[in-house]
Amino acid sequence: MRIGFRKYISICFLSAAVLVMTCPGLVFSKATKTTKPAKATQKTSPLPKTHESKAAPTTGTPQDALHCDAQAAVLMDALTGQVLYEQNPALRIPPASFVKVMTLYLAHDALRAGQMKLDDMVTVSEKAWRIQGSKMFIKVGDRVKVEDLLKGIAIASGNDACIALAEHMAGSEETFVTKMN
Repeated sequence: MRIGFRKYISICFLSAAVLVMTCPGLVFSKATKTTKPAKATQKTSPLPKTHESKAAPTTGTPQDALHCDAQAAVLMDALTGQVLYEQNPALRIPPASFVKVMTLYLAHDALRAGQMKLDDMVTVSEKAWRIQGSKMFIKVGDRVKVEDLLKGIAIASGNDACIALAEHMAGSEETFVTKMN
Protein backbone atom coordinates (compact mmCIF):
# COMPACT_ATOMS: atom_id res chain seq x y z
CA MET A 1 0.00 0.00 0.00
CA ARG A 2 1.41 3.38 -0.96
CA ILE A 3 0.28 6.69 0.51
CA GLY A 4 1.31 10.24 -0.31
CA PHE A 5 3.76 12.29 1.69
CA ARG A 6 1.10 14.73 2.95
CA LYS A 7 -1.08 11.88 4.20
CA TYR A 8 1.95 10.28 5.86
CA ILE A 9 2.75 13.55 7.65
CA SER A 10 -0.91 13.85 8.72
CA ILE A 11 -0.91 10.32 10.10
CA CYS A 12 2.34 10.96 11.97
CA PHE A 13 0.98 14.22 13.38
CA LEU A 14 -2.25 12.58 14.52
CA SER A 15 -0.35 9.67 16.07
CA ALA A 16 1.89 12.07 17.96
CA ALA A 17 -1.12 14.17 18.99
CA VAL A 18 -2.91 11.11 20.38
CA LEU A 19 0.22 10.13 22.30
CA VAL A 20 0.74 13.60 23.73
CA MET A 21 -2.93 14.28 24.52
CA THR A 22 -3.54 10.95 26.23
CA CYS A 23 -0.28 11.15 28.21
CA PRO A 24 -0.20 14.71 29.60
CA GLY A 25 2.87 14.01 31.75
CA LEU A 26 4.85 12.77 28.77
CA VAL A 27 8.58 13.37 29.04
CA PHE A 28 11.08 12.22 26.46
CA SER A 29 14.69 12.45 27.47
CA LYS A 30 18.06 11.18 26.27
CA ALA A 31 19.94 8.64 28.28
CA THR A 32 23.03 9.64 30.17
CA LYS A 33 26.26 7.66 29.95
CA THR A 34 27.40 5.76 32.99
CA THR A 35 30.87 4.72 34.01
CA LYS A 36 29.91 1.06 34.21
CA PRO A 37 30.66 -0.61 30.84
CA ALA A 38 28.02 -2.84 29.28
CA LYS A 39 28.81 -6.53 28.94
CA ALA A 40 30.02 -7.50 25.48
CA THR A 41 27.72 -10.53 25.36
CA GLN A 42 24.62 -8.55 26.32
CA LYS A 43 22.17 -8.21 23.44
CA THR A 44 20.37 -4.91 23.15
CA SER A 45 17.56 -4.12 20.82
CA PRO A 46 17.85 -0.90 18.80
CA LEU A 47 14.43 0.18 20.04
CA PRO A 48 13.18 0.53 23.63
CA LYS A 49 10.74 -1.96 25.10
CA THR A 50 8.94 -1.46 28.40
CA HIS A 51 10.06 0.71 31.31
CA GLU A 52 8.06 -0.14 34.41
CA SER A 53 9.10 2.73 36.64
CA LYS A 54 8.84 6.44 36.04
CA ALA A 55 12.51 6.98 36.83
CA ALA A 56 14.08 4.09 34.97
CA PRO A 57 17.83 3.92 35.46
CA THR A 58 19.84 4.68 32.38
CA THR A 59 22.68 2.47 31.26
CA GLY A 60 23.67 4.28 28.11
CA THR A 61 22.28 1.53 25.86
CA PRO A 62 19.97 2.33 22.95
CA GLN A 63 16.99 0.80 24.76
CA ASP A 64 17.28 3.53 27.37
CA ALA A 65 17.48 6.35 24.84
CA LEU A 66 13.81 7.14 25.41
CA HIS A 67 12.04 7.61 28.72
CA CYS A 68 8.32 8.29 28.92
CA ASP A 69 6.98 9.73 32.15
CA ALA A 70 3.43 8.39 31.73
CA GLN A 71 1.31 5.47 32.95
CA ALA A 72 1.28 3.91 29.50
CA ALA A 73 2.44 4.78 26.01
CA VAL A 74 2.65 3.21 22.59
CA LEU A 75 4.48 4.77 19.66
CA MET A 76 3.86 3.09 16.33
CA ASP A 77 5.06 3.68 12.77
CA ALA A 78 1.85 4.68 10.99
CA LEU A 79 2.90 3.11 7.68
CA THR A 80 4.19 -0.27 8.80
CA GLY A 81 2.35 -0.75 12.08
CA GLN A 82 5.67 -1.57 13.77
CA VAL A 83 5.66 -0.70 17.47
CA LEU A 84 8.64 1.57 18.09
CA TYR A 85 8.13 2.08 21.82
CA GLU A 86 5.77 0.66 24.37
CA GLN A 87 5.25 1.08 28.07
CA ASN A 88 2.41 -0.78 29.78
CA PRO A 89 0.69 -1.32 26.41
CA ALA A 90 -2.16 -3.40 27.90
CA LEU A 91 -3.15 -0.78 30.49
CA ARG A 92 -6.59 0.64 29.64
CA ILE A 93 -6.82 4.41 30.10
CA PRO A 94 -9.90 6.57 29.39
CA PRO A 95 -9.36 8.50 26.14
CA ALA A 96 -9.45 12.00 27.71
CA SER A 97 -8.73 14.26 24.73
CA PHE A 98 -9.39 11.74 21.98
CA VAL A 99 -12.51 13.70 20.95
CA LYS A 100 -10.26 16.73 20.40
CA VAL A 101 -8.00 14.70 18.14
CA MET A 102 -11.07 13.50 16.21
CA THR A 103 -12.24 17.11 15.90
CA LEU A 104 -8.86 18.08 14.46
CA TYR A 105 -9.01 15.12 12.08
CA LEU A 106 -12.47 16.05 10.76
CA ALA A 107 -11.42 19.70 10.45
CA HIS A 108 -8.37 18.63 8.44
CA ASP A 109 -10.63 16.58 6.14
CA ALA A 110 -12.98 19.55 5.68
CA LEU A 111 -10.05 21.84 4.86
CA ARG A 112 -8.63 19.35 2.36
CA ALA A 113 -12.06 18.90 0.74
CA GLY A 114 -12.49 22.68 0.44
CA GLN A 115 -15.54 22.71 2.73
CA MET A 116 -13.91 25.41 4.87
CA LYS A 117 -10.78 27.56 4.86
CA LEU A 118 -8.30 28.51 7.56
CA ASP A 119 -9.35 32.14 7.32
CA ASP A 120 -13.11 31.42 7.62
CA MET A 121 -14.62 33.31 10.55
CA VAL A 122 -16.57 31.37 13.20
CA THR A 123 -19.06 33.08 15.52
CA VAL A 124 -18.79 31.79 19.10
CA SER A 125 -22.09 30.57 20.55
CA GLU A 126 -23.15 30.78 24.17
CA LYS A 127 -22.93 26.99 24.38
CA ALA A 128 -19.27 27.08 23.32
CA TRP A 129 -18.54 29.90 25.75
CA ARG A 130 -20.23 28.13 28.70
CA ILE A 131 -18.48 24.76 28.25
CA GLN A 132 -16.46 23.66 31.28
CA GLY A 133 -12.91 22.31 31.43
CA SER A 134 -9.88 23.57 29.55
CA LYS A 135 -10.52 26.64 27.39
CA MET A 136 -8.95 29.09 25.01
CA PHE A 137 -11.28 31.72 26.56
CA ILE A 138 -13.26 32.88 23.54
CA LYS A 139 -16.31 35.03 24.29
CA VAL A 140 -19.93 34.85 23.11
CA GLY A 141 -20.34 36.62 19.77
CA ASP A 142 -16.59 36.77 19.05
CA ARG A 143 -15.64 36.00 15.46
CA VAL A 144 -12.59 33.75 15.42
CA LYS A 145 -10.63 32.34 12.48
CA VAL A 146 -10.77 28.58 11.93
CA GLU A 147 -6.95 28.59 12.09
CA ASP A 148 -7.04 30.12 15.59
CA LEU A 149 -9.64 27.60 16.76
CA LEU A 150 -7.46 24.75 15.50
CA LYS A 151 -4.53 26.19 17.47
CA GLY A 152 -6.79 26.57 20.50
CA ILE A 153 -7.73 22.90 20.29
CA ALA A 154 -4.23 21.58 19.60
CA ILE A 155 -2.29 23.86 21.95
CA ALA A 156 -4.68 24.94 24.72
CA SER A 157 -6.87 21.81 24.54
CA GLY A 158 -9.81 24.23 24.35
CA ASN A 159 -13.22 22.66 24.84
CA ASP A 160 -14.76 25.98 23.82
CA ALA A 161 -12.85 25.92 20.53
CA CYS A 162 -14.03 22.35 19.86
CA ILE A 163 -17.68 23.29 20.34
CA ALA A 164 -17.37 26.44 18.22
CA LEU A 165 -15.66 24.54 15.40
CA ALA A 166 -18.14 21.64 15.62
CA GLU A 167 -21.08 24.05 15.36
CA HIS A 168 -19.43 25.82 12.42
CA MET A 169 -18.75 22.58 10.55
CA ALA A 170 -22.01 20.72 11.24
CA GLY A 171 -24.53 23.24 12.55
CA SER A 172 -24.64 21.69 16.03
CA GLU A 173 -22.47 19.70 18.38
CA GLU A 174 -24.87 16.75 18.15
CA THR A 175 -24.71 16.61 14.34
CA PHE A 176 -20.91 16.86 14.51
CA VAL A 177 -20.80 13.87 16.88
CA THR A 178 -22.67 11.76 14.32
CA LYS A 179 -19.97 12.67 11.78
CA MET A 180 -17.32 11.49 14.26
CA ASN A 181 -19.08 8.18 14.68
